[in-house]
Order: sequence, then structure tokens, then C-alpha cells
Amino acid sequence: MRNLIINLVIDLISGFGIIFISQLTTEYIINNYKKISPIHTHTRYKRRLNTLNSFVRSIVILIMVISSIVIILTNFFNVTPILEGVGIFGFIISFSLQNLLNNYINGIFIFTEDIFSIGDYIKLSNPQIEGIVINMTLRSFTIKNNLGEITTIPNSTASLITNTSIGFSVISIKIQFNSDEELNSRIKDIETRISNLPEDVRANILSEKIEIIEYSEDQSNKSATAIIKTKPSHQNEIRLALKM
Repeated sequence: MRNLIINLVIDLISGFGIIFISQLTTEYIINNYKKISPIHTHTRYKRRLNTLNSFVRSIVILIMVISSIVIILTNFFNVTPILEGVGIFGFIISFSLQNLLNNYINGIFIFTEDIFSIGDYIKLSNPQIEGIVINMTLRSFTIKNNLGEITTIPNSTASLITNTSIGFSVISIKIQFNSDEELNSRIKDIETRISNLPEDVRANILSEKIEIIEYSEDQSNKSATAIIKTKPSHQNEIRLALKM
């Protein structure tokens, strides 16, 4: 009994120690390094680290639970007959754990492929839901929508995910014009409106210069498609501010 208690205590101390060290390491890296590459901004990097920390915590807890069960079984039961019977019940066990394993595997892919992280705003087509990711584990992730409703979704059931928090967002503007002078005048007018926005709103615009991405012309009129690049998820806010 004494050895059992000692082993369980060591197991718990080791697990919580790893979680504590992981938390300290994450906070240290976030506070001391602004970016790891030109692509990953500090905010994106911070979200990735927080997600990794959440994954480490869930993995350590899983290992702690499994090792505690093994310690208890080996101290109170003769595990040899159990191990001999694994082949008989292996199929039943694997079938019952299939969904759980699928969730874990999908959770690993979601993180390693950077599909989304804690703090990202995502949209799912199945189930049809959107909101901010507030928690992630190997088994599931949790979304909070604009109404404050919280939904937990198993990793294996999420499909067709749209992440609006990576890179940049775009405001698309259709401009009708009759001459190049009129087009330039319209573009200059939009750029003037951008420069007159409040500073906190303008800070979410990546470039105050309008970018023309497409021209079209027929017998009756000419048109151009222009875009304004904004920080992720700020396009609607800026569109409203520009009254477009």
C-alpha cells in the first residue's frame, strides 16, 4: 500500500510539474519574442503557443490517468490473465475507442496544420456555427458565438472550416466609371475617407492605398473591382465606418 501511494504521488507531481513548466515556458516565449517569422505576427504566435500549452495539458492529464490506472491494477490485481485476454477483447476495445482515437488524431492535425488556434474566429459548415475558439484539447474544441453561447465540438465532426483570423481580410468595392479621370477621382475619394477615420479604426487597415484587382468594360459602361486589405476579422467594422 505504501508503494502504491508513493507511486501515485510521484505520478501526480510529475504530471502537474510538466503542466506548470509548460505554462511558464509559454509565458516566457510570448513575453520575450515578438515574432518567429515574417508570416507569423506576435498575436498569431501567441495564439499558437496558447493552443500548444492546452494540448500539452490534455496529453499530460491523459497519461496521468492511464499511468494511475496501471499502478493501481499492478498493485491489487494479477495482470497476467488480463494481458493474455487482450487479444480476445482487443477488437471490442478498439471499436469502442474508435471515436475517441479519431478525435485525438484530428486534434493533432488541426494543430500541426495550423487550421485554427485559441482566439481565432472560425466558421463551420457542419455543424453550422461560427464564433471565437476559447479552448482546444486533443478531443474537442469550444466556440463562443456572438450571443455568448458556448458550444463544444468533437474534433472528428468538424468539417469545412473557414478561419477569418489568418493573414488578412478584404473589403471588395465595385466602382462604375466612364473615364480614367473619374476612376482616379473615386479612388482618391475613398482613400480620403480612410485617412479621416478615427485612429483606432484606421489602425486595422493594412494599407490605405486602394488596390485595383480587376477591370471590365462593355458597350454601356466600365467598372473596376478594388480591394482594401484589413487585419483579420475587421473588414465589417471598417466597411461600416466607411459607409459602404
